[in-house]
Amino acid sequence: MTTKEDLEKLEAELAEILTDIEEIDEIVSEYDEKETLNRKKAISKIHDVRFSNQAVFEVSADVLRYNSVPFCNVSNEALVNELRMQRDVLQIDYLKKKDDEVAMRGRTMLGI
Repeated sequence: MTTKEDLEKLEAELAEILTDIEEIDEIVSEYDEKETLNRKKAISKIHDVRFSNQAVFEVSADVLRYNSVPFCNVSNEALVNELRMQRDVLQIDYLKKKDDEVAMRGRTMLGI
C-alpha cells in the first residue's frame, strides 16, 4: 500500500532533480553564451549530482571505470559535456519518477 510518506519522499526527489537540472542549465548556458565557466561551481555541481542521484552515480561509475582524470586536468568543454550528460540522465530519471508518482497517486485514490 502506498503511504503519504512514500508520496512525499517521491515529491521531494522530483523537486531536487528539477533544482539540479536548473542549476546545471545555468552553468551550461553561461558557458554557451559567454564562453566562460566557473570551474569551481561546475566541479562542485558535478560532484554533488554524482553522489545525490543514483541514476547519475551509476552512469558516472561506468564511465569512470575506463576513464578517470582529475578535474583539475579536465578542459572546460569536458566539464560542460559532463554536466550535459548529467542533465540528460536527470531528465530521464525525472520522467521515470514522475510516472511513479502518477501511479502512486492513482493507487492512493483507489485505496490500493
